[in-house]
Amino acid sequence: MTVIYEGQGHWWLPGREDKKVPGTITFDSEKGGNLSLIGALSHWTEYAEVVPTEGGGVMMEHTAEVEERSGSYPRIYGEVNGKAVTLEDAFQTHSKGNLFGRGSEEQIFVNRLFTELWWGEGESAEVTAFAVNMAYLNDWAIEKYIGETHVFHDDEPGRLKRWELNVEARPARVTNLDDGVTLTLRHHIGIGGRRSTERHLSQGYSLRLDFPALTPVDDAVDVASDFQDLVSIATGRNAEYQHIFGYHPDLKRTLDPDDNTKDQPFPFELFATWNIRDRAAKPDEIANHQLFFTFDDLGGMEGITKWMRAAKQYRSTLGRTMAIRAREGMFMSDRLLNYTAALEGFDREKTGITVKDLPARLRRCVDLAGEPFKELTGHVTWWVEAVTWHRNDIAHHLGREPRGPAVQQHYLAESLYWLAVYAMLREADAPQEVYDRIGAHQHFLYLGPKIRAAVTAYGQAAAHPSPAASPAPALEAASTPSTAADAEATPDAATATDAAEEAMPDDAASANTAPGPDAATDTAPEQP
Repeated sequence: MTVIYEGQGHWWLPGREDKKVPGTITFDSEKGGNLSLIGALSHWTEYAEVVPTEGGGVMMEHTAEVEERSGSYPRIYGEVNGKAVTLEDAFQTHSKGNLFGRGSEEQIFVNRLFTELWWGEGESAEVTAFAVNMAYLNDWAIEKYIGETHVFHDDEPGRLKRWELNVEARPARVTNLDDGVTLTLRHHIGIGGRRSTERHLSQGYSLRLDFPALTPVDDAVDVASDFQDLVSIATGRNAEYQHIFGYHPDLKRTLDPDDNTKDQPFPFELFATWNIRDRAAKPDEIANHQLFFTFDDLGGMEGITKWMRAAKQYRSTLGRTMAIRAREGMFMSDRLLNYTAALEGFDREKTGITVKDLPARLRRCVDLAGEPFKELTGHVTWWVEAVTWHRNDIAHHLGREPRGPAVQQHYLAESLYWLAVYAMLREADAPQEVYDRIGAHQHFLYLGPKIRAAVTAYGQAAAHPSPAASPAPALEAASTPSTAADAEATPDAATATDAAEEAMPDDAASANTAPGPDAATDTAPEQP
């Protein structure tokens, strides 16, 4: 558990300032917020309808509607250390007290927390600017390393006389996006350490988005997530949000009463749980050679502008793809199914074609991705057939373990992820340097042969199917060699392609001829 915010204070509901309750808020980056109250914000009797009885008395009806309304808190106000706090999208998880009296304690789950302000009752959370710190942005956008100079004694070689560090401020890099939004990469310099015994320099970058008018926080987060997905793809890591600050025209502060400049914009901070979590062994730390491509490879701010335009159009596909990538503990079959559904959505958005034809959609995506992806698979026809067969087997056998071997599903799922990445990069008109660097990456050099082996195994099984069985047994045997000799015997991409061309026509995937009980026709429903 990583606590990112904690404080004690008093809490109340909008319009009920006279009923403040003491309690502690703890916000965890993975589990969300928990408000622990000594007392309760409300009781079900406050929402119950008073009904007269036959004897002249009254009774309170504890209906399902009352139960739904009680303990549900769209907004809670708080004051922690004299500062305003707003909690949003909260609900009761535990309460203790008697039947009719106010509770003696209450536990509340909190989905979002805003510092420094109270949103008005019924007012939506909006911003005119958003500033975001995210993992790996520093290493991805770096322009120049911190300078370092060692000065040694003239008369004692090897003995350090002076050690100098220097860092130079860099100008902000700015680009204008659609709808009047301005995106800025800001360079920051920092110092730290006790001056008597320790001192260090630091530099880093933050993302800032300026909007032409008040914009809902959720919409601002969407734009920031498009950039976050770019950094995650480029680094191969989860570019987690570290801090998010919002600016509202009514939130200003005079920091120095003697200063002639008054009412400076002052940010609030947003805390929430996010899908993209940095789980690396060394969080927010990556070497240059580990990057799949750099800021400069993409073409700098011009490349970012093109990416943000494409990401806006295909935000659903992009967000879904990266959420799948970031999630831990997902079954390989589910990962393959969801990646496939994301690509179906991409093709549907791009072409407007609603016909349920998975092989055709995959082929169009492959054609868009181009040679780098075709080389990754070794043979497009077999790859399309393999993905279609596995997708149908998974989708049609809910409640049973899919028959496709896990090793095949894993590497086919990996290929689907990279197909989505390549398709997005093509839509963003990424320079050739991006594809060259991805193809030369150590991970890609490892992944390519694995994917081609999986595709080859499927193609060989499909070309000579057993009358009594699906290709899964042969697929598993061919893709998981038991000895080093078997591994060396796996045909390379060129051999696999030649064998495939002799074994089946190139348009076999279009005809959906992959063997297996459910692959004859593509009847699995398209995923939303």
